Amino acid sequence: MWRETITEGQVRTALMQQVGKAKLYPVFFGSAITGAGVRELLADLINLFPSNTSLEEAPLSGVVFKLEKEATGEKVASVRVFSGSLLFSPCPKGCSLIGLSRPTPNSP
Repeated sequence: MWRETITEGQVRTALMQQVGKAKLYPVFFGSAITGAGVRELLADLINLFPSNTSLEEAPLSGVVFKLEKEATGEKVASVRVFSGSLLFSPCPKGCSLIGLSRPTPNSP
C-alpha cells in the first residue's frame, strides 16, 4: 500500500489558497471573557487573510461601521478601509479629536 505524508506546511498552504479563492471559510472558537483562542485567532487572521497592498495606491474608499462613546466622553469611530490609506494628522494643542487625512505623494 502506498502512503504519502502530508506536512502541516502543505495543509496551511492549501488552506490559504482555498480561503483566498473564497472556496473555504475557516471557523474560529474562543472566549473574549477568558481570552481562550484569541491569540490563535489573531495569528490566523493575519496568515489567512493578508492585506491587499495593491489597493493602497487606489482612491480612498471605506465605511464607518461602529461608533462608540468612551466613559471619558471621547467618541471613537471604527472604520473599514477598502482601498487607499489613512494617516493620522497631528492634533493642535487642546484638540480633543484626531484628524485623518489622505496620504500625499510627499508623505513619509
